Amino acid sequence: MDFTQFCHSDEGKGERIKTDVRRGWPGCGPRAGIPGCHWFIGTSGTLPREERRAFEDRAAAHARAEVRRRGWWPATLPYWLDDDLAILAEKQALTHAARAQAAINSGATS
Repeated sequence: MDFTQFCHSDEGKGERIKTDVRRGWPGCGPRAGIPGCHWFIGTSGTLPREERRAFEDRAAAHARAEVRRRGWWPATLPYWLDDDLAILAEKQALTHAARAQAAINSGATS
């Protein structure tokens, strides 16, 4: 049996108010007396707020990247701006690295 459940990030929400689904992440849900990581991260109070938010940001970014990689992103749902900026920065860094390597390979100096 699968115990994965969708977890909404806690930042910016209140009782019965959910955050944007693009800020969610997959977590393990409750089963047979085990509360699961969804409870541990969001409800237990074990993680300090800043640590919890940092985890949720990383987990949500990873989930968004995986959904995009698999081609599952809904056509009508805009991408998350921070993801697009990170992808652009990574492409620019790779382009710069490729140009630098080409210059080294050709014996050119900068």
